Amino acid sequence: MRKGSRAVVDLCRQLIEENANIRILIVGYGDDESHVIAKLAPFTQNITFTGKVNFSAMQQFYQQSQLYVSTSYYEGLPGTCLEAMAMGLPVIAWKFSFYEGLIIEGENGYLVKPNDTQAMCNKILGLLDDKMRIKNMQSMAVAHVNHQYNWQKLSQKVLAVF
Repeated sequence: MRKGSRAVVDLCRQLIEENANIRILIVGYGDDESHVIAKLAPFTQNITFTGKVNFSAMQQFYQQSQLYVSTSYYEGLPGTCLEAMAMGLPVIAWKFSFYEGLIIEGENGYLVKPNDTQAMCNKILGLLDDKMRIKNMQSMAVAHVNHQYNWQKLSQKVLAVF
């Protein structure tokens, strides 16, 4: 439940209700995987579940996507979010401190009040409908990760602690 699997169910239902042609890819697994799959079983024409995947397969999934969405309630350093941004995906996620500095509102993604699945749905659909905005956010996502989260900068920060 820390990864927001129950919110994923509500969000997916809202997205499909508002855009019957939307395609959703849910990559990975979690403690509530069986619950999520059961609740979203009627929507298999819109949703693909990958289950657990090897790290080497992730690049393909990022390349198939237009944006990255997270309903997680808990992260350390949000690794998959960083990966997605490095692959050029704008991010839409709950507004929690672990995304501060990573997601720059309106530039490389959007932060939404936690549990407001309708607001998240609106951000997702609005962004998907604005191809120019997505394209701009894609380049901003890559530039931000390259500038702020490169190994040289991160290693300097770690060394400064010691």
